[in-house]
Amino acid sequence: MAEDEIVQEHMDNIMVRLRRVEGQMRGLQKMVEEQRPCADIVTQVSAAMGAMKRIAAIMVACSMRQAVLKAENGGKDADKELNKLMDAFAKMA
Repeated sequence: MAEDEIVQEHMDNIMVRLRRVEGQMRGLQKMVEEQRPCADIVTQVSAAMGAMKRIAAIMVACSMRQAVLKAENGGKDADKELNKLMDAFAKMA
């Protein structure tokens, strides 16, 4: 499987999730405008944060696969890619 296939494999899933989060953000704006109870708003914020964390996890997994493929194929920049990946993972955590 080529690197770009891995990215495309996850692209549709990521875009669906991002659109869902976008809808959640609009819903949150409406909840605040309507002065809904804070507990309800916090619940929705928590759900949106969870969705964003899942998107980040998918992206890190995709990057890990790409780094492994580069290393398997004797890529000269494999160490550089792995360092980028570790930085991204640290930001996510």
